[in-house]
Amino acid sequence: MLAPSATGRGIVQFAYEPLTDDEYRRLAAWLEDYPEMTLRVYSSATIHDLEFLRFFPSLREFAADTL
Repeated sequence: MLAPSATGRGIVQFAYEPLTDDEYRRLAAWLEDYPEMTLRVYSSATIHDLEFLRFFPSLREFAADTL
């Protein structure tokens, strides 16, 4: 669930299971309003395939952690 960010800064994180393409699109659209927000992913399954980053062409900050 994505709510407006009061500061426009922080971390949006998802883990374990990759999102659906529609969820990636919704998240990418939301992040466009917050260029100082970091997208963080932690999951060994997701990190092996970074293709999902194609949904985030304007993303400035990205972090990936493996378990």
